[in-house]
Amino acid sequence: MTKKYLIFSFVLLSVTSLVYCNNHTYQKTLDSKKIKEIESFLSDAEQNNPDPRKIESYAKEISSFNENAIPLLKKFITKQNDDDLIYRIFTIEVIKNINTKMTQNENKKILQQIAKNDRIPYIRALGLGILIEKYLVGNKEMIPFLIGVLNDNKTAARFGSVSETACLFLERYTKNSYGFIGDDTSEEEKKKIIAQWQFWWNENKDYLYWSSEELKFKTRGERKRR
Repeated sequence: MTKKYLIFSFVLLSVTSLVYCNNHTYQKTLDSKKIKEIESFLSDAEQNNPDPRKIESYAKEISSFNENAIPLLKKFITKQNDDDLIYRIFTIEVIKNINTKMTQNENKKILQQIAKNDRIPYIRALGLGILIEKYLVGNKEMIPFLIGVLNDNKTAARFGSVSETACLFLERYTKNSYGFIGDDTSEEEKKKIIAQWQFWWNENKDYLYWSSEELKFKTRGERKRR
C-alpha cells in the first residue's frame, strides 16, 4: 500500500466522519434514573420556593438530550393540576434552551399546545412568548396560529394577555393594524378584528415572503411596487 494511497484514505475517512457528524448529532440517552431525579426535584420545587438557578441548570441539562427529551416534555404539559405549574414552566425553559433544528417541529407543537390550551393565562402567555422568540421570524406558517389565539384576552400578570402579545407581533412583522385586543375589548370588536386578520391571511398567504432587510413579512405585490 503506497504512502499516497494511505494519505488519500485518511483524508476520505476524515471528510466522511465530518459529514456524518454534521448530519447526525450524537444523541444522549435520557435514562429512567435521570427522569426520576428531575421529577423528584420538580415535585419538591412545587411545594417549596424553588431556586430559579437550579431550574435553569436542570433545564439546560435536559435540553442537551434533544429529541430524547421530547417524550418527557409531552408528559409534563399534560399535568394541569394546581400543583403541577412547575412542570409546564420547566418544559418551556427546556425548549428555550434547545438550539438544534432536529426537534424544532416537536418543540413548536409543544409550545403551541401550551399557548393555546394551558389552563393558566400566565403559562399560556409565557409559552407564546418563547414560541414567538424562537420560531416566528421568517416562518409565515406561524401567522395563522397567532390569529387563532387572538380570542384569548384573559390578562396574565406581568405578561399581559395572549391576545395582546399576538396582536403586537402580528403588527410588528406585517406592518398591518386592525385594532388592539385587550382584556376590556368587547366581544363584537374582538370578532371584527379577528375577522380582518383572517381575511388578510386568506388573501395574502400564498404571496407572503420574509424580507430580511426590513424584518417583516411582505407580499409579492409590495416587491413589484419597489
